[in-house]
Amino acid sequence: YGDPASGRHHPENREIWDWSDEIDAAAAAAQAARLAAEQAAADAAAALEDAVAQGNVPIYNSRAAVASYEIPSGITAIRVNGYTTSGDGGVAFYVRVASEPSHPGKVLDADGAWWELSETRITPQMFGAKGDGVTDDHAALTRALAFMGAGSTPNRGMELDLCGKVYMLSATLDFGAQMDYCRVVRGQFKPIAGSWDETDADT
Repeated sequence: YGDPASGRHHPENREIWDWSDEIDAAAAAAQAARLAAEQAAADAAAALEDAVAQGNVPIYNSRAAVASYEIPSGITAIRVNGYTTSGDGGVAFYVRVASEPSHPGKVLDADGAWWELSETRITPQMFGAKGDGVTDDHAALTRALAFMGAGSTPNRGMELDLCGKVYMLSATLDFGAQMDYCRVVRGQFKPIAGSWDETDADT
């Protein structure tokens, strides 16, 4: 760090070399992180290919997350662990279909493929309901009822399981003809104060 001829030391040279070492270390760390990310992506792709080859059903965190994935064409069915987030109660099974379903029980993946809910016993959570006795679940339950009555031949024998929870509603629900061939079990509907008739709908 000095000049042998003059005998003088130059500490600023040490600082320059130290900075150079730090830059090299940062570059090496960035390279290692990039390689690790590439390997993780490769491992994930390989696992997905294995799922296709073995006929397994991939599981995604949530219905919402499916929209960010390009699911290989060899996969014809998937499961989700939630509607909006994993663990929110919206566990469900979906199958690949050729065109967009005419009801709310569907999701579009990042590759443009449509997936249709394939359950005979549904829950409001599969359509985004909370059932916490506080949140307005009217929109989610409306989606569930629309799914129950979808198509020219509605889903006869389908059951809407309220899971023993209380669902707050800002307006009455239109059950239409669904109740002629479907059942609603194990739960309670309650109006949000002042929004409609205070009579509970117990099932």
